[in-house]
Amino acid sequence: MGGQEVIINAEATADFTLHGYDIYIIDPSHGNDTLYHNHAHTHGTVLPIEGTWTNNVTHHKDLELQIVVHNSHHGDDKEIVKRMFHCHPM
Repeated sequence: MGGQEVIINAEATADFTLHGYDIYIIDPSHGNDTLYHNHAHTHGTVLPIEGTWTNNVTHHKDLELQIVVHNSHHGDDKEIVKRMFHCHPM
């Protein structure tokens, strides 16, 4: 993945109105540094989730993708999906 764009595509669905999402790429080996964040404040029962991150790591790393879907505007009502992946340096 060195220097390449990483395309993030997902879809969230519910039988009630969702209130946006956040995408994070986290480096758990370095104090949970956030390498990427994308926020979208959209509404609907189906949310297309999209983002593009350019790989800028300088060493092999295990990173974590987090997608947070907000169920309300209160911020505490959310669903989080986490996936680990390995990234090669640029």
